[in-house]
Amino acid sequence: MAEKLGMHPSSCYGWILGEHGDSSVAVLSGVNVAGVPLQELNPEMGTDNDSENWNEVHKMMVESAYEIHPMSTTVKGTYGIENEVFLSLLCILNARGLTRVINQKLKDDEVAQLKESADTLWDIQRT
Repeated sequence: MAEKLGMHPSSCYGWILGEHGDSSVAVLSGVNVAGVPLQELNPEMGTDNDSENWNEVHKMMVESAYEIHPMSTTVKGTYGIENEVFLSLLCILNARGLTRVINQKLKDDEVAQLKESADTLWDIQRT
């Protein structure tokens, strides 16, 4: 993200939730640079009409899945997920481990994608 914008990485904030791979969810509604939400500057961000092609950044992240080691936690009951699966969510960690899961405000389509990610993992677990 920082490379695409030509910014220092410490000024760029974004989150990937869900399963670590193809069904991961790029929370584009939360992407910001120095506190400025990028969707306010580009309302088409992440859609088929996105002239800046932000979905390509998410695709690059998915392709780097083996280089990145995310932290996962149980998500049953979170965002309406009914099955017991472990996914990446926005969490606070300390020296003893996870202290809190942040219930991040997501758009309806992001929640739907997160549920799909949970279902994908649940289907694998069941088999």
